[in-house]
Amino acid sequence: MLKRGLLWRALFAVLLSFLLVGCGGQSSSKQASQNKPQIDMKATYAEINEILDSDIVKKDKDSVERTTYYRPFTEFGLYPSWQVTQTGDTVRMDAIIADGTKWGASKGMDSLVYWHTIIFITDEKKLEYQIPNCNGSTGGGKEVSKNNTGMYEYYQTQFNNLSTGYRLLVEGTNPTIRLKGVNKRKDIKLTKEMVTALKTGLRLDELFIMTRGKIERPQ
Repeated sequence: MLKRGLLWRALFAVLLSFLLVGCGGQSSSKQASQNKPQIDMKATYAEINEILDSDIVKKDKDSVERTTYYRPFTEFGLYPSWQVTQTGDTVRMDAIIADGTKWGASKGMDSLVYWHTIIFITDEKKLEYQIPNCNGSTGGGKEVSKNNTGMYEYYQTQFNNLSTGYRLLVEGTNPTIRLKGVNKRKDIKLTKEMVTALKTGLRLDELFIMTRGKIERPQ
């Protein structure tokens, strides 16, 4: 009987310890949740709207689709960039890399690099990004196209796919993007305008994460 009593006391002690640990864990979790800083959504939306209404961002509205495009550059050229697409109260943010040659400089397809790899380079770091399922011409969001001014290579993907590379560029010195193909390569030396645009895009991405891709624009 004495041994049985000791056994039950031991089992009770173990059970009590588990209950106390569980309660303590719930209390710690609840306290951590309470200590988590609250996001001021009104201020977040206000900052988003301030950026989208700034001079750096160009606006292009599609009245049929009821969609608005926000981007710092509207012409094709040699640049890294981004685009915000608003439809209703939701947004999609894409990263863009574009490069090409004008008819005046070269009239042949031979002038294109047909790049499939993007290398982000500064004096401090280097990051290589391989476009998925891309043969250099098409695939994974990469396109080769032409208009009345020249031939262009264009890559568009979700912003977070290139955001690490963009951040490397704006935080380093002598930022450069290398576009690498099978037999050719081309370097983009970033201008101050490009760096400013990328910083703006990175900040917008942070804000959209806070709002979970929602947007409230003044009517």
